[in-house]
Amino acid sequence: MGLVSLVAIALIGVMALKWIVTSKRDEPITRGRLKQKWFERRKQKRTPDLSKILTCEEHLAALRKLDSSRRKWLPLVALIGAGILAFGIWRGRDLVLLQSIGTRTEGTVVRIESETNSSSEGSRYTYYSVVQFETAAGREVTFRDGIGSSQPIDERGEILGVIYDPGNLERAIIDRGFWNWAIPGGCGLFGGFTLLASLRGLIGAFRRRGMDLNPRGEAVE
Repeated sequence: MGLVSLVAIALIGVMALKWIVTSKRDEPITRGRLKQKWFERRKQKRTPDLSKILTCEEHLAALRKLDSSRRKWLPLVALIGAGILAFGIWRGRDLVLLQSIGTRTEGTVVRIESETNSSSEGSRYTYYSVVQFETAAGREVTFRDGIGSSQPIDERGEILGVIYDPGNLERAIIDRGFWNWAIPGGCGLFGGFTLLASLRGLIGAFRRRGMDLNPRGEAVE
C-alpha cells in the first residue's frame, strides 16, 4: 500500500472519529442521521446574516460615497487611458509608415544583449536581439530590436526578416508579421477600454449628483 493511500485512510479515520465525538451518544449514527446533518449544514450556509444586510438608507449612502470617489479618481484614470491609447496610436502610425515606405531584406542575429531589472522580488533579465543586415547600397547596419523578453526569442546566427527605412537607417525592425502589432494593438485596446469605461462611470456619477435615487441607484422622477 502506497504512502498516499495510508494518508487517505488516516484522514478518513480522523474525520470519522471527530464525527463520533461531536455526535450525541444517545443517538445512533445512521445513514438518515448523516443525511439530516448534511442538509442542516447546507441550510446554515445558505441562510443570510441579516445583520450584514444594508438598509435602504445605508445602501443609498454607500452609492453616494462611491459616486463621490468616482468623481475624484476617474478623471485621472481617464487621463491615463487616453495616454496609453495615444501611445498605441503613435506606435501603430509609425509601424504603418515603416511598412509602407520601408525596404524588406534579411538580417543575421549577431548577439543577444541583456538588461537587469531590479525589483523587490529580485533581479530579472530582459533579452534583446541585435541584428545586422546589408542595405541595397551595400552598407552594413546593426540595430537592436526594440522588443525584449524574459527569455531569448532568437538564436545567435539565426536569419530573420528585416524592415528598414532607406532614408533613415536607424529606423529598422525585425519583421515578425502579426507580432509587430502586439504593442500598438494591446495599448490601443487597453487604453481605449480604460478611457471609455472611466468616462462612462464619470458621466453616471455626475448625472446622479443631486438626484433622488432608489435603492438600486436609479434616478427617481
